Amino acid sequence: MTAHIAAANDISPTAREVVLDLPEPLNFIPGAFVNVFMEIEGVRARRAYSISSDETIQDVITLTIRKGSLGGMSERFWDESITAIPVEIMGPLGLNTSDKISGTRVFLFGFGIGVSVIKGLLPHLLRRKNLKEITVMIASRNEEEALYKEFFEEQLIHNPHLKLKMVLSQPFDPKYPYKGHLQDHINGLDFTDASIYICGSKVATESLRDAIENEGKKVGEFFLEAFD
Repeated sequence: MTAHIAAANDISPTAREVVLDLPEPLNFIPGAFVNVFMEIEGVRARRAYSISSDETIQDVITLTIRKGSLGGMSERFWDESITAIPVEIMGPLGLNTSDKISGTRVFLFGFGIGVSVIKGLLPHLLRRKNLKEITVMIASRNEEEALYKEFFEEQLIHNPHLKLKMVLSQPFDPKYPYKGHLQDHINGLDFTDASIYICGSKVATESLRDAIENEGKKVGEFFLEAFD
């Protein structure tokens, strides 16, 4: 279907939210992505982007995009004229969606732009009546790149069964308590029979999965949403 770009706004020095108005409901499940097609210098380009908005609104979706290399499709979303450019979308697509997460204890891990997928999953999971505990851990480079910090902190206020930790690899504040990588902050967590969802680069997601497996707990289920 053809989508209209309603808005494109910076949410960090390297990331943007792109809002798409759709001609009909997409009927997506949280965790899904769409293929976006765009004409670039006479060539039809395609790239997959995860949906970061809540499922309660289906005819307007938000994609969170990291600025890419010059000339690439992601970089085009920083053009001043981007809202005048029509795009085609295909979807919803994806296997690691919220309906597959079956545990009553859930861990959501997000690296970099993968945090946007966690943002899309969290409202759905918080609405589940059988969910006993949910832990969100996100990894960013620094305070400026900590995507959706205010959103996650707001959810923390209203959901006592939610736990949140934001890890920064290169914080500006030397006293920031959670430094390094997510793997450095999983000691003491009980993953027994839990559902674990990890989103980020292939290297990061696999490294964290290996670290969790080395904890020796019998995990209920693993979901890895990895990208290059």
